[in-house]
Amino acid sequence: EGAGGRAWGHLAAGAVIVHGDLGTDALRRLRAAAEERGGFLQLEHAPAALRREFAPAEPGDGDLVRALRDRFDLKRTINRGRWGAGL
Repeated sequence: EGAGGRAWGHLAAGAVIVHGDLGTDALRRLRAAAEERGGFLQLEHAPAALRREFAPAEPGDGDLVRALRDRFDLKRTINRGRWGAGL
């Protein structure tokens, strides 16, 4: 609520889902709070401008995404033009 969004917990997924018009500062604060508690923050849906300013996933996730794409998406057709486009 302090970040300006609506949130609820998804017990089965072990996740807290946040919806709202959050900017990069609020997202950085939420990511820091999650990391302090041993968690992480990922963007599932966000405007392109926000994805360019705020990494949708953790820095180390690029290696995993690259390996998965090398194995299952050789033509790079999945999520073309979205985050990870350079992977």
